[in-house]
Amino acid sequence: MLRDLAAGTSPDLAVASAAIAALEADLLVLSGFDYDAGGLALAALNATLPLPYPHLVALRPNTGIASGFDLDGNGRSDEARDAIGFGRFPGEGGMVLLSRLPVDAAQSVDHSGLLWRDLPGADLPPLPEGAAEVLRLSTTGTTIRL
Repeated sequence: MLRDLAAGTSPDLAVASAAIAALEADLLVLSGFDYDAGGLALAALNATLPLPYPHLVALRPNTGIASGFDLDGNGRSDEARDAIGFGRFPGEGGMVLLSRLPVDAAQSVDHSGLLWRDLPGADLPPLPEGAAEVLRLSTTGTTIRL
């Protein structure tokens, strides 16, 4: 996506930018947005907007992190279905926040480290031995306060 944004030739991205601009939203959450630590893709998308958002947050999901277990029972432990939070690579399918309002990052709550087994009322399916020790909630973002 970053390559396509930099080239400025993707009709899909042009449609997405136009749709975002037409919304005139003060706060916009986009899902299915792959995470990159530097927020380069988000910044590039924001730069395509006629009125860019002043506050951007790229939420780091725990998707695509190898679990080390064969969670789907097919005899392999290195596939997207075996990752913590289904994903072909770390950060696949995250969420981003574009806001005209200030974001209070200090008040954010990150649940990506919470193990499923520690969730009150968790009813886990049968898992390979030891998997419950590493299987975290499959999160795609953080709770943010504005």
